[in-house]
Amino acid sequence: MINLEDKFDKFEQDEGFQNPEDRAFMLSKIRSVFGSADAPAKNLSHKSRETRKTEIPDDILQRPISDLMDNEKIAKLFQSTGVTIRELLNTSQPENIPALKKLGAIAELELNRRLKKFKMLAENFFDDEAPDINLIKKLESLYGLKRVRLAELLGTSEASLSIKLKKVINRGRWRGKILDEDDEQVFAKMHNENHSQEISHEKKYMILKGDNPENQALLVMSDGKVNCWLSVDMPEELRRLLLENPEPEIIDSEPEPDIPVDEIMTANATGNIISILKEKFFCPDDYQGFANLAEKRGMTIEDYSEFIFGLKLKRWNSQMITDTKIIDLFEKRKNKNGKIPAAVSRENWIYQFAKRKGFDKFGDFVKFYGYEPE
Repeated sequence: MINLEDKFDKFEQDEGFQNPEDRAFMLSKIRSVFGSADAPAKNLSHKSRETRKTEIPDDILQRPISDLMDNEKIAKLFQSTGVTIRELLNTSQPENIPALKKLGAIAELELNRRLKKFKMLAENFFDDEAPDINLIKKLESLYGLKRVRLAELLGTSEASLSIKLKKVINRGRWRGKILDEDDEQVFAKMHNENHSQEISHEKKYMILKGDNPENQALLVMSDGKVNCWLSVDMPEELRRLLLENPEPEIIDSEPEPDIPVDEIMTANATGNIISILKEKFFCPDDYQGFANLAEKRGMTIEDYSEFIFGLKLKRWNSQMITDTKIIDLFEKRKNKNGKIPAAVSRENWIYQFAKRKGFDKFGDFVKFYGYEPE
């Protein structure tokens, strides 16, 4: 029998917790690894525990030590060192790593505290429900993933997702899971039918393909969790299949037959998609360039925006209040419990905007964006 409570109490005495939420989080993670307190030990021999401890996946070892932190300001401090988790684990005296020496005693204590927690949880330290910031940026740059499409699939707004992707701490981990046979069959079927997205059994599937045929990625989203497999992670048979024709369709645009892809790309380069009260609009930066494209089609710019993007047109002005501006304010002003103080309503521009949009109570406006008023 594993006496989980004794194990946890001992860890707590050695480690200490800063707050009850931290303690509850740790206890839940321990249970996810060892089972309930009354469960019998399964395959937890000394040898298997050592294997669990030493065989940390390479994608985790390559992460910066800033990902171990739980405070953004401290994480920025450690990010500047460029030290990876691998380097940290390969030394018995982290304080002797040159880049860490200059950070001081307080930073050393914080690093030791977080390192103990990481060693306790290993790969379970990271979370497939949190955005995997580095992987998302890689998928955007190499695989053509558009943030607006990912936000839709995750059930959030593009502005909210963008805020999360600005954080230093990357607690998400979308790679590392084994692709099960059912999901593999779905991807094979999608490829054969030339589909890049599909919903099956309450799961959302996506195939991404970069400029290089070898750069492919598979995404599965279910119950708020995301798993991803790059080409090197895929079963060999599936990887070979995806290299064959037909190639996945472009997921960001589903043009009508008479709309050349070049025209869509040119139109897209003239502006940006913005969101106001969660409604998306196309907002041209190069107004004249967009108007010229509309004129070639014999359309007004408003009709052309709906024709090419399926979105209403919004003309930019300096007084425009977008969801990004509102969420930026809420993120800056939220308290330590994540709630929005009533004092925020004293910012005249946001108070007047909420009133104009029919929100009689500012708290209802806050809730509309997924936050809780204080």
